[in-house]
Amino acid sequence: MIAPRRAVLLSLVLCSLFTAACSSGGAPESESAAPASVERVVVPALPAGHRYVFNPWDQQLVAYDPATGDVADTSGGRELYYYGFPTASTLYTVGDTVERGFEVVEVGEHEVTTVVAAAANEAIFPLATDGVQAFFVIYAYDEAGAEQGRRIVRLTTEGGLDTFASFSGPSELVDKGVLVGDILYYSVYDATTDQHTVYSIPAKDPGAAPAVVLEGLESGELYADEEVLLTSDGATVSGGEAEYACASLCWFYDELDILIRISTQEEELLLSVIRMEDGNVADAISGVVGFEVHESTLRVHTASGDVTFDLASDAA
Repeated sequence: MIAPRRAVLLSLVLCSLFTAACSSGGAPESESAAPASVERVVVPALPAGHRYVFNPWDQQLVAYDPATGDVADTSGGRELYYYGFPTASTLYTVGDTVERGFEVVEVGEHEVTTVVAAAANEAIFPLATDGVQAFFVIYAYDEAGAEQGRRIVRLTTEGGLDTFASFSGPSELVDKGVLVGDILYYSVYDATTDQHTVYSIPAKDPGAAPAVVLEGLESGELYADEEVLLTSDGATVSGGEAEYACASLCWFYDELDILIRISTQEEELLLSVIRMEDGNVADAISGVVGFEVHESTLRVHTASGDVTFDLASDAA
């Protein structure tokens, strides 16, 4: 039986732990993080023949055997989770939702490397990436655990963090984000109305004032189809004339005209390859642990071992 997805939505995790905040533009600021007092990263032991795979449902890193599907070890422990971007990336954040100790890490097949560590009083979560630029949200707390503010930051090529926008106040919560061209869109959740508002800021202009794009949304999930911003109502992703059935675990591959969706089917996780042109399912496979896309090849990590698909053929 599938256990409930732990920390299914980042907004649920944040709502349960942190107070909300309002957005305002801020001057660009570069920062470096202080070391935390707790163990920062839990990396599974890696036996021979195994490799690291991110499980997006449990939000854990696992030691996985691609030949047999064996999961020898996981990162599970305390209230620690790995958090991934809504688009393909080898960058993740990892930390304990109670004790913090957050880091941005790069996950390879056989090693996990720290990119930058958040300060001991901070938590950091992925917001948006296009494979070149990577944006995160940082939450800061005082010694008693009360939130002191939050900010959107961009990872620099030197491994630092540049502040793009700062947040303060009691009523709003930065939720999800996506890059569309040179624009960073991010959603903000208002707990008093149970609705989301989408803002935009130039991705290359730190400190620019955010602009309101959409208001009154039921979900904060954001995606992009080429140059079109897509939003979600919790069951359907739509934008422009397009509409796709997907609740939360959705990945869009514009260059292949493919949407990958993970959902539950009876007692297993089901990965579906959906043609964006017509919304039809081209391929589906159950028993999913995780997946990767390299050029036009989809490699699905399943409970029985790796299975590959040619996405170029699926999109045709």
